Amino acid sequence: MALDLEKYRKQLLEEQARLNAELNINRVAEDTYAGTNDEIMDEADAALMGETADISAELVELKSRRVEQVDSALQRIDDGTYGVCENCDKEIPARRLDADPAVIYCIDCATLLEGYTRMPTL
Repeated sequence: MALDLEKYRKQLLEEQARLNAELNINRVAEDTYAGTNDEIMDEADAALMGETADISAELVELKSRRVEQVDSALQRIDDGTYGVCENCDKEIPARRLDADPAVIYCIDCATLLEGYTRMPTL
């Protein structure tokens, strides 16, 4: 069964645009905050601001990694290797790509590589 590459390209481009916009908004917010940090804060405010900055940095890192995954998926579409597991070279089922169009592994390889073991069913 042939994959609808244009459908996946469109989804990936939309996600890429959304993530890049969010990252740019975050950068503007950080620049704005940095310019207004001349008021005196008590210890509780400083601790809260530190926690907020840590969480914000983690979100930026996660979004940046996702942009890289999306960019890589778009490159694989252009290269003609999209939808093929990078571990076993088998076709990744459309249902898996529908769930996450940037995946690089089939479910079996993802399970194996992530160290998960299937629990026996009773």
